[in-house]
Amino acid sequence: MSRERAGNVDLRPRVGLGTVQFGLEYGIANEAARPTFEEVQRILDCAEEHGVSLLDTAALYGDAEAVLGRALPAGHRFDVVTKTPVFGGALIEARHADMLERAVHTSLEKLRLDVLYGLLIHSADDLLVEGGEWLMERAQTLRERGAVRKVGVSVYEPAQAERILEHHTIDLIQIPLNVLDQRFSSSGILDKLRKAGVEIHSRSVFLQGALLMSPDKLPPHFEGARDKLRRYREVLTGLDITPAEAAVDFVKRQPQVDGLVVGVCSAQQLGEVMAAYHAQCPPCVHFADFAEREGRVIDPRLWPPRQ
Repeated sequence: MSRERAGNVDLRPRVGLGTVQFGLEYGIANEAARPTFEEVQRILDCAEEHGVSLLDTAALYGDAEAVLGRALPAGHRFDVVTKTPVFGGALIEARHADMLERAVHTSLEKLRLDVLYGLLIHSADDLLVEGGEWLMERAQTLRERGAVRKVGVSVYEPAQAERILEHHTIDLIQIPLNVLDQRFSSSGILDKLRKAGVEIHSRSVFLQGALLMSPDKLPPHFEGARDKLRRYREVLTGLDITPAEAAVDFVKRQPQVDGLVVGVCSAQQLGEVMAAYHAQCPPCVHFADFAEREGRVIDPRLWPPRQ
């Protein structure tokens, strides 16, 4: 969905609710168990109250799709984005496209939906190996049949997005973007995606909660960025800005981004996120000073297994 809605220009990306926590134990700062079904219902009620209109889930998020399908109220107006399985390997064949189609129908059944707002190829590498066009062509066929409104991909690196644009036509992309991981905002790829008419959703706004934690309490693999994060916290304290407000404000400043996806484990947490979203932060935080390049810090795929 474009930022130009109902004839008015909305300069803020819309908020999407990530649901991986509904199906898996997830997040570096999450010490609580998965939310109960009743809490999931409260989270969705809170989302509706705050105008959250997007839900992000995936076939690989444990039983998150099934939980959502049971918890979503009748007549809801959420746009739901889900993701395909990861196929892997060095060759994609017609049988993988058949697997994708079956997975989409399974997702629709679990979610109790007739149509998905978005379908993302979960692993960009599946599109970039030989035969990757099988998957995109089948996803586009599902769009033509009315099962999906937009098709796209989830990526981790700007180079993946560049290659996707070279080889495929997509409607939607999900990227990691936060105060530490500024690769997409500094590389110029966001402008290319926007020029191509691609809707851009950002995830990892809080870097799985790391940007909300005291730097001294972060795990050892953050050691190389600990001093930078201490300076960052000092700047925020001096400006009377909370870490949540600053994290959301960084994404709100990216004019190309259409949606920011956040994950929560309680309705209270979602209320706090929405308060941060509506906060007015002064424009004097120089976020570029806190960009980090070390993969072990900004790429959760490289983090040690959670204990």
